[in-house]
Amino acid sequence: MAESSQSTGKIEFLQFHQPYLRDGAYTIQFTQTISHELITVQNVFQTEKPKSFRVIGERFALNPADVQRVFPPENSSGDHAMVIPHIILNRSTLPWERFAEDGDEATPWLALLVFNEEEIAQVKSSVVTFGQLSVSSDNIPLHFPTLTPEQEGVNDRISVIDVPWKLLKQLLPFKEEMSLQTHVRQGRDEDGNLDGPERAVVVANRLPEPGQITTVHLVSLENCLEKNTGSFYAANALPTDMIRLVTLKSWRFSCEQPKGSFKETVGRLDLNPPYFRLPGSAVSEEPVLDLGGVLVPHSLRDGGRTVSIYHGPLVGCKQTASQSADLITLPAASSDELLSYFQKYGLFLTGYAAAWELGRLLTLRNSRVANELFQWKRLLAQQSNRVDQAKAAPNLPSHQLATLLVPDMQMPDSVNNWFDDLRTLKGLPFNYLVPDETMLPIESLRFFWVDPCWVGSLLDGAFSIGRVTRNDYQADIESGKVLQALWGHPVTGVLIRSAAVSGWPDLLMDGLNAVFSDDQPHPDARLPLLRLEHLSAEVMICLFNGEALTIDIYQKPETLHFGLDSPDQTHTGYYKKLRNTAGVEAGLEVYPIPWRGGDAASKIIDMKSFGEMINNKLAGRATAQATNPSQPVSAFTSAQFALEMIEGVQKVRFSFGSPSGK
Repeated sequence: MAESSQSTGKIEFLQFHQPYLRDGAYTIQFTQTISHELITVQNVFQTEKPKSFRVIGERFALNPADVQRVFPPENSSGDHAMVIPHIILNRSTLPWERFAEDGDEATPWLALLVFNEEEIAQVKSSVVTFGQLSVSSDNIPLHFPTLTPEQEGVNDRISVIDVPWKLLKQLLPFKEEMSLQTHVRQGRDEDGNLDGPERAVVVANRLPEPGQITTVHLVSLENCLEKNTGSFYAANALPTDMIRLVTLKSWRFSCEQPKGSFKETVGRLDLNPPYFRLPGSAVSEEPVLDLGGVLVPHSLRDGGRTVSIYHGPLVGCKQTASQSADLITLPAASSDELLSYFQKYGLFLTGYAAAWELGRLLTLRNSRVANELFQWKRLLAQQSNRVDQAKAAPNLPSHQLATLLVPDMQMPDSVNNWFDDLRTLKGLPFNYLVPDETMLPIESLRFFWVDPCWVGSLLDGAFSIGRVTRNDYQADIESGKVLQALWGHPVTGVLIRSAAVSGWPDLLMDGLNAVFSDDQPHPDARLPLLRLEHLSAEVMICLFNGEALTIDIYQKPETLHFGLDSPDQTHTGYYKKLRNTAGVEAGLEVYPIPWRGGDAASKIIDMKSFGEMINNKLAGRATAQATNPSQPVSAFTSAQFALEMIEGVQKVRFSFGSPSGK
């Protein structure tokens, strides 16, 4: 199945990747035997002493580089109620490098434990030395498995958690579940070739509790299972006894309960009107309304006050440079040159003048850019004077002429970057973008075009630093730098003001250059992304190079996770849709979900029963087994389980202002 909407590759799930040698001590005995057809007695030569070596790997601590990602993200806050936490490890053999049960190569030694707020209060976290691993700090009986020292020193410090046995036995996965909950993920490109490294994934067995902070611990279960039986070594402990576990990684996240799912929240965004303009104004009622014009107070230079029309860079109609070239002429000597008069209503149009003044003030505030721009212009003027001198003295010797002519000087990188940011409207005050709050109400989406002349005025104002004399003005005309403000293609985008922006902070968007239906693919239709950024906690802006007729809004590909399907009109509880081996939904589902001990409130999934139910459904053997219970069910591997449990990123598509969940 595809990892994200931006990837044409696939994810391949593998049951495990066992190491050639597990961590531990090894001995090599060299033996050499020589024989010949003429010799009746074979001579055996052995080394005097066996050679010993040790394979050393992680045991009581993880290298931070070994952790590729955790999900839900550490310290995040979002809608994680249907998410099963997991951790991705960069070394694909790590979960199988040690033994949970001596000699059992199939069972991993790592597991995830998920605690809610009430439970984590019962857990004691501490740092102890290797020599204190079995020592209780109070009078409560403490259990810890027998571990043989390897390279550890008695004073090595180790992070541990002490968990009451009554609580731990509810959370701890059974031996069969540990193998089911650990697998290897491998990417492949569109041609089927390996794409990137293999990574191991350890999945928990529990859903987070909505409205609470959830804590997850990756713990070591080395030597915690009894040999041959697979039962937990401290199964006979008293409920109040403490079980000590080495914790290799822990993280916390907040599970907020939004008013709706991602598709519901984004799909109900207000689109009236769909384009960026004042509500209630018809398209083409007035050109200035199409531009998103609003009435604003205007202080005149002679001290008088009036009301004028202002529009920002985001407009509600397609605006090209040729259409509005007759409105302004750049470069301008001052912002007043960019004022125009709306004779029908007797009002000034101040949008371009405000853009010019804003560009100038923003650049003056950035003293480094302003100084470098001024110095570059001065050097450019000196170069121009040298060229004029060379033209005035054509008979100079070539070596003297070469000293007068210098190569074209490029604008400093910091200045270029500053102008690039201004082209994409970065750093502009929000009220310049949205001059009236009613243009972007709560829970709304507005589609817009970017007015190239407004951006050109903004850049010309920024470029006017050092433009004092008429010669400076003429030099700016000759440099032609302001012409870089105008794009060869229209620039479009969307503004979103919604709880979805704060609830799902890693939202991504695709702009497509045609109208597509819900499930229609879009090869080669994606427009280049110019900018995608949060303007506030609940407002996001997105710019595309080209005319976007369809917008796809979806979650970050890293949110590819494991989880269940939420209750709906036909399911009163959680359920799970199943896929075939190609990753396509097979029209089958598991419902209801089996919970540990039958307690749905615990949110702990009975993974063993769950895997069997999935296997039976996919194999079509549920009915057959009812009539013939002896019919065996083929082994259900962790790779198959991962394929069924993976949840792709959700997407909502808008075409011409009509939303559709996908």
